[in-house]
Amino acid sequence: MKGLRLFKEDYPGARLFYLYCGEHAENWNGVEVLPVADFLKMLWGDGFMRDPE
Repeated sequence: MKGLRLFKEDYPGARLFYLYCGEHAENWNGVEVLPVADFLKMLWGDGFMRDPE
């Protein structure tokens, strides 16, 4: 997570993602924590460029 936070300092407009093999999406202080399957659905569908809800 430290690396993601440092990246955000250099690129404040970036969306941050942390992927894991679980089943529930969460948000940890601006980092979108997503199951891998959900991320791939977003990537291949139309949801990747959409603003987070």
